Amino acid sequence: MTERATTGSASEACERLAIAADETHPVASLTHNYYRYPARFSDRFAREAIASFTQPGDLVLDPFVGGGTTIVEALANGRRGIGTDISSLACFVTRVKTTPLSEESAEIVLCALERATSGAHEQQGLMDEAKRHLRAVPWRLARAIAHAREHFRRIDKPRPRDFAQSVLLRTAQWALDNRRVLPSVRAFHERMWSFAHEMLAANVDMRARLRAVGVTQRSLSASRLVLRRSAQTIADDKRIARFGDIQLVLTSPPYLGVHVLYHRWQVRGRKETGAPFWIAGVPDDRGGPSYTFVDRRSKSPHRYFEQVCMSFSAVARLLKPGVPLIQLVSFSRPDIHLREYLEAIVSAGFEQCEAYSRSFGSYYWRDVPGRRWYNHLAGQTASTGREVLLIHRRKP
Repeated sequence: MTERATTGSASEACERLAIAADETHPVASLTHNYYRYPARFSDRFAREAIASFTQPGDLVLDPFVGGGTTIVEALANGRRGIGTDISSLACFVTRVKTTPLSEESAEIVLCALERATSGAHEQQGLMDEAKRHLRAVPWRLARAIAHAREHFRRIDKPRPRDFAQSVLLRTAQWALDNRRVLPSVRAFHERMWSFAHEMLAANVDMRARLRAVGVTQRSLSASRLVLRRSAQTIADDKRIARFGDIQLVLTSPPYLGVHVLYHRWQVRGRKETGAPFWIAGVPDDRGGPSYTFVDRRSKSPHRYFEQVCMSFSAVARLLKPGVPLIQLVSFSRPDIHLREYLEAIVSAGFEQCEAYSRSFGSYYWRDVPGRRWYNHLAGQTASTGREVLLIHRRKP
């Protein structure tokens, strides 16, 4: 498969990866729970892929970085990481998860949190802004969110400011996303304190892990690169080329016909809000199809496969022959869409790894219980999803 899969045979590496993909335990390590990005794969899966297919110091790329799982695990395990995404929210979340916070910065966060939960004084301009982004939210809760956001934005140092906004982002996601009954302001404040302490403890663990592999606050920029840009244009970015040779691509691209909202929360059922971008203070200037290749209501999948081919063609231009591409991906109609997806990947410059074919015969699928996905192209609603593990390599 690749000379870097040195622990046991390549087939054994594939089998270990499949076992890790089936992980069902909740993610609880390091900074992964700062924000629950939709359709993320498990930390164990990312960790196993990185351990099996790279060596310490190697460079790992995720062109659809999402919640940053790949980059967190790459850094924590002594590798370097490049994450790109068209979503400014994904880039914000990934940077915060992979930025160690000093004890001084942690104190700044706690002081700001004390002010943010000490009682909201209504400001008409503040409430007008909150109403635009939190239309379906009761005004008392909307005011509490807006009040905390305003206090956190006043932090003059970028690292504690981003961290505090991330605490609010996680708390607001807990309070609003896919909930029909919204919490009281008191419950919201209590949960924000709880999340803040939990995230600060996770930051201490992450900082220790980074220090153990030689990454400090000052050297972070030499180990991590997070860029907001489309996967189709990454081969043109000189910053990526200057970072060095990529030894592994580990990613999960948008899913075809599977209802995943990467850029919105759903409040009280199906009322969508762009509040996560507003809370994080990052631009929300892309439409839904930008994040999913095609509109989720589209009846034609052809543009999706065109976008897949263009994206991975750009990725292939960055790679030397033999570099592995590992993916977890899902479709509303796998019996139809998987074949076309594989054709797109081959057209982009990749070939399936022989060890993968020998290990599983056809393809390895995992069940993902409990995800609220809606298969629009099939006209069906499903309470579970299925993802396929794919392992390719750059063609010679």
